[in-house]
Amino acid sequence: MCALPKGFIKNIKILKDKVGFDRRQEILDDIDDNGTFLPRGVMYEDMDKSFIEFVDKDLQLVIDGETVPVIFLTLQRWSEFSKTWQHSDKYKDIKMPFITIVRQPNPQVGNNQAGLFNIPGRRTYTYMKVPTFEGGRKGIDVYKIPQPTSVDITYEVRLFCNRMRDLNKLNIKVVQAFNAIQYYIRVNGHPMPLLLQSIGDESNIDDFENRRFYVQPYEIKLEGYVLDEDQFEVIPAISRALVMGEISE
Repeated sequence: MCALPKGFIKNIKILKDKVGFDRRQEILDDIDDNGTFLPRGVMYEDMDKSFIEFVDKDLQLVIDGETVPVIFLTLQRWSEFSKTWQHSDKYKDIKMPFITIVRQPNPQVGNNQAGLFNIPGRRTYTYMKVPTFEGGRKGIDVYKIPQPTSVDITYEVRLFCNRMRDLNKLNIKVVQAFNAIQYYIRVNGHPMPLLLQSIGDESNIDDFENRRFYVQPYEIKLEGYVLDEDQFEVIPAISRALVMGEISE
């Protein structure tokens, strides 16, 4: 198998990326691409699920031919894992490496809308007008949704490993993902930015008598928003009766 020449380009874009109004319309089409005229709602569980997929797939770490497991932890789940830990060796010790995700339980007022606040009153706004025709009556249904509520959610991602080169692999993936400051994920079709806040070190390598291992935490903030489907409205706006007659000679 011959090696590729230096500077060889593997991925060539034939079509140019859309910009401006065309790009905004493309994003709206992606949000609406779920078989209905309304966008999909977004709750905390949806953002947690999309973030776990980001770490599990986009930051996937393979060491010695095995994929490093990603575990989403809370205080309750940590108690469960401590009793029935699946990733252990024959001596029942925790098998490294592994990655944990912990979400801070205090979501803050968000900055997704450039720091602006919502209009008070929880009003709904027209999202789409859909023509209808039923029983000889022609009309229009108005689909309304509330203004999304911005929230900032902070996640702590930690890699536990025994070797520095394993730590370096994940660190390179992280800095490459955030080399443009923001990294966008899609939560139920809604694009939301992730921002890398800090990279720390909690390694236990000073105590030579105990087991030595590396722990590197990554603090990542998700600038998302909540959109409750229970607050969506469908209102009949215009209704016209179709009258047909027949004239005989």
